Amino acid sequence: MVTTTATNTAAEDPTFLSKRANGYWYLWYTDESGRRVKRSTKCKNKTDALGYLTRFKMEFDEERKHPKKNVSFSTFVEAFMSFFAGVHRPSTQKHFQTASREFVRLLGNRKPREIDSRYLEHILTQKQDEASKWTVGKNFFALASMFEKAKE
Repeated sequence: MVTTTATNTAAEDPTFLSKRANGYWYLWYTDESGRRVKRSTKCKNKTDALGYLTRFKMEFDEERKHPKKNVSFSTFVEAFMSFFAGVHRPSTQKHFQTASREFVRLLGNRKPREIDSRYLEHILTQKQDEASKWTVGKNFFALASMFEKAKE
């Protein structure tokens, strides 16, 4: 295993590249929660991997300078609904509110950054026990639309 070390000055934690036996370079870094993370650069060439590391560090530093807001899901829903009140019909707004209320009921008021596909599968499984597939699908599409907006 070949390693190349680079120090991330913004977070003061070592970030480095390592080459695995399969020939690909991997980026190792520590995330916000303090866990060591390995991410493939999808590069077999060291120069390309170093370019990936440079881009990663620039994005990481930019995110540190301009952090995304870390709000609860219900706070996000309030902002979402006020922003889209003039765009959607009242019936669509009501549907989005119902889907978000069910989400909070089943999973609690988590932060949108904590929610991944595992949580969504959990909520859909629970919801299928209570309602029809049509209702579950409609709620899923409402939540998916909300999360897509949250990415922006």
